[in-house]
Amino acid sequence: MTMNAVPSGPSEPDNKRASGAGGGGPPHDGGTERRLTALETRFDTILPTLATKADMGELRLDLETMRSELVEKVGGSSNELRGETSALGTELRGEIGALGTGLHEKINGLGTELRGEIGALGTGLHEKINGLGTELRGEISALGIGLHERISALGTELRGETSALGTGLRKEISELGSSLRAEMKELGKEVHRSLMTAMMWFAGFTFTALLGVAGAFYHLNNQITSLAARLPPASSVAPVPGQPAASPAAPASRAPSLSWTAPGPS
Repeated sequence: MTMNAVPSGPSEPDNKRASGAGGGGPPHDGGTERRLTALETRFDTILPTLATKADMGELRLDLETMRSELVEKVGGSSNELRGETSALGTELRGEIGALGTGLHEKINGLGTELRGEIGALGTGLHEKINGLGTELRGEISALGIGLHERISALGTELRGETSALGTGLRKEISELGSSLRAEMKELGKEVHRSLMTAMMWFAGFTFTALLGVAGAFYHLNNQITSLAARLPPASSVAPVPGQPAASPAAPASRAPSLSWTAPGPS
């Protein structure tokens, strides 16, 4: 707070004709009275603009209300995020369970289909072998050794076809199992990445909210400290000339003089 210095020169008495030798006392200093009047006017203008203890109490109440509202908002956001994370986990577990059930049913269906095809192929081969055997036995009976060699060659060919068919079926089943295992592994990795992303996002949001609350409290504490430092210290008021003097009080610190002295000749 700054105040313009009231310029004052050598004081002139109101009655220049009065002298101290005639018993009239020292001359009245009108400049001092004008200075006191100007200072009182400045104090009456500045004091109403300063904050009071009631204003500081209202400010603390507003700050406490803002802190409570912020804590409630952060708590609500945390509960909402926990609910969303739990719902996402439940949904992912349901999808994984449904996918596993579908894969198991598909594998069972393929196995049943393959067993039916193998059974039908085996039945057809058995019937064909029986028919050929009956035919070959008749021809063997008629032809002898030549028919026996022909039956042996035909049996070898049939065994090679059956072995090749079994090998192809085993290879297809192995490739199907490897593909299913790879899909299940990739699905597990994807679920793990989704859960880790959700947890990291929730942790980042919570940390950011805590930093915002700490920053707000630090800023409000600085504001309160600044306002308290701006409050003027209590000071005694000088008595106005012409009024009865107040009861004596403890001596106050002397205020700096605002008078100006003209420089003397150098």
